[in-house]
Amino acid sequence: MLVVSVKTVEVPDQARRSEDLRSGERERLILDHLRQVKLIARRIHDRLPGNVSLDDLVSAGILGLIAAIDRFDGSRDVTLRTYAEHKIKGAILDSLRQLDWAPRQHRKHAKQIDAAISAAQQDLQRTPTELEVATVLNLTVDRYRQWQVKVRGLNLGRLESAGSGDTESRDLLHTLSGSQEQWPSSLMERRELHNTLTAMSKLIPPEGSPRRLSGYPTYSFGYGNAFFIAFDSNIAGDQLQLAWVADQLEHLDRARFPHVFVFFHHPPFSAGPHGGASAEPMPGTGVKAPDRLEPQSIAIRNLYMPLFRKHHVTMTIAGHDHLLDHWVERYSSGGTTFRMDAIVTGGGGAPNYRYAGEPDLRAYTTAAAKENVRVEHVMKPGPTPEENPHHFVVVQVDGDRLSLEVVGVGPGDYAPYPGGRSKIDLTGEPQ
Repeated sequence: MLVVSVKTVEVPDQARRSEDLRSGERERLILDHLRQVKLIARRIHDRLPGNVSLDDLVSAGILGLIAAIDRFDGSRDVTLRTYAEHKIKGAILDSLRQLDWAPRQHRKHAKQIDAAISAAQQDLQRTPTELEVATVLNLTVDRYRQWQVKVRGLNLGRLESAGSGDTESRDLLHTLSGSQEQWPSSLMERRELHNTLTAMSKLIPPEGSPRRLSGYPTYSFGYGNAFFIAFDSNIAGDQLQLAWVADQLEHLDRARFPHVFVFFHHPPFSAGPHGGASAEPMPGTGVKAPDRLEPQSIAIRNLYMPLFRKHHVTMTIAGHDHLLDHWVERYSSGGTTFRMDAIVTGGGGAPNYRYAGEPDLRAYTTAAAKENVRVEHVMKPGPTPEENPHHFVVVQVDGDRLSLEVVGVGPGDYAPYPGGRSKIDLTGEPQ
């Protein structure tokens, strides 16, 4: 998995759209209103059962705050604080409704029963009978009992409950039967992942947007001083998609977006089994077998890589091979040497791959001889699947500077770069 961290920078006012706040101003507004989020969340939390997490309410409120900032219209006769309060409260209440497994009507009946019992106790100065409570509710005893059945178990305690008194706390989750995947904690983790991915999906422009190719999973967006393009490499030869990507690059304001990242599935270069390389010689010859390059990668090399050089793309990010691989393509333009990094990062829940050999890039570099193209393999995958663990790739964008860090998710350290490093500086040649 790849994570790109962009340190936001100031953007000239003339580059702003009225509906698109600058990233720096957006972050400032979020920080300025965090206290408001916490106050609203605490007021709501004080009226809820003790097993509801305040932190969860604050997280939901922050999403509401972000939505308020993004949608706020300063020309209207209302302050951002007033508008944000409505959005924050609504987001928190929506999150509570989503977490609540019980129908609203059951919650309403539970409150009515509690109120009726309290009223009857105050009038009678004793514990009321079923008939007396039902009378307060204007119900028959049978109907009252039906309500009780429905509301029974609404106020559940935490499964991670502590023991009473001096007894040692114990995690009751481990007494549950069935698969661990069905434990409440596991279900919550998957829900949190879903919420995270939903938030990330907000970056993807909707159909009809100028940053979205209609009818294709092809889109672009800007964040901070970085611009991102995603296209479908399964149809890398599609001329409409190619023209759309070219148009995005052609009309991009590079003063505002000096860094351009393009991500797709099929890598232009890879030393894994999908990269076309073969580590095994042909039987009886001792000669390395010819590359078996896939058609999609051929189209990427022939159609897209020249386009990316023309517009000085910073980095391509691909998958397909379940390993980490890193190439650097250097080329000359107008007397200046430029650098374009090509990252392969894949795996997730899939089986890990291994190094399969070096691809034959002679035809590729010969075709681009006028640009003096050279391709360097700066980090090679390991020869065994165990040496290519699942991982995260974090690209840090800080002004003009770029760095890359690899974080393995296995039990040991993962430092695949020469010298046993897990973090490298990508800034060298002009971008």
